[in-house]
Amino acid sequence: MSDPRLTAAQAYLAAVRFDPTAMPHAEVAFERGELLGQGGMGAVYRVRDRRLDRPAALKVVLPGADDAALERFTRESRITARLDHPAIPPVYEAGTSPRGERYLLMRVVEGQPLSERVKELHAAGPPALEPGGPLGELLSVLATVAEAVAYAHSEGVIHRDLKPSNVMVGGFGEVLVMDWGLALERGQEEEDERLRTSLAPLPPDAAGLTQAGTVLGTLGYLPPEQADGQRVDARADVFALGAILVELLTGKPPIEGASVVNKLTATIRGQIATPRQRRRDVPRDLDALARAALAPEPAQRLESAERFAQELRAWLRGDPLRCYRYTAG
Repeated sequence: MSDPRLTAAQAYLAAVRFDPTAMPHAEVAFERGELLGQGGMGAVYRVRDRRLDRPAALKVVLPGADDAALERFTRESRITARLDHPAIPPVYEAGTSPRGERYLLMRVVEGQPLSERVKELHAAGPPALEPGGPLGELLSVLATVAEAVAYAHSEGVIHRDLKPSNVMVGGFGEVLVMDWGLALERGQEEEDERLRTSLAPLPPDAAGLTQAGTVLGTLGYLPPEQADGQRVDARADVFALGAILVELLTGKPPIEGASVVNKLTATIRGQIATPRQRRRDVPRDLDALARAALAPEPAQRLESAERFAQELRAWLRGDPLRCYRYTAG
């Protein structure tokens, strides 16, 4: 009499040989719980992995996703899995369930989005500009984000959608850079162009833009070259770090507008608010760091996320910043 366990193992191996992404166990191994979030392409659920009796986050592609969305999801899975950094959520596994659902199993992140922390910080008025106070804590979070992004850049990966809602802050000091769905790998520019032009057009109030001009990223945080549909490099993430810095200091991102077109036009024209334009009490050296990161022209921008992190850490320590020329008196 044949061993049913051996038969099951053979069937499993046969399925994986036919399709290396096939994960026959996915239907029974993950006990699905609450919906943690949903976007245009996918949804994230809290699950319990029965195999190890641990919580996890299960990101799945929504039904009806087109080939481009599936390809982006596959690329996100591959990129996130190979980025090994304490501030980037680890990937446990990825594949396709028996029902044909593409998924990514990751560490579940407990905490608050940085966007909520910023709103709470500014709810009672402008926070004190002190390295050791609540604002200083969030500036330290931003420095950690910049360090994680600098690591990704060293691995040839650009995030392209950095913003406070894509940063999670845990209850024990954890900082995690989330959502690498728009990330670009070095050497994959042509593939990215093909996927970008396959996206749906912008909303009706952006009717003057062609489909090929579809914007990837979030207006208010992306740089002019990204808003204009041009190819970008790591300095696009530096701009986003500067935009987050402005929001931490003033409560608002540096580019605002009543509509998509307003924001897009302001971004492309370089109409970018700096901290001291909104708060005259912002230290001049911290304002200089934001301005350096937010330069409309990439060639004039602060050269790296690593340098941004170094300058921000220096300010938090009370050390002088290299991006600002101090004067006596």
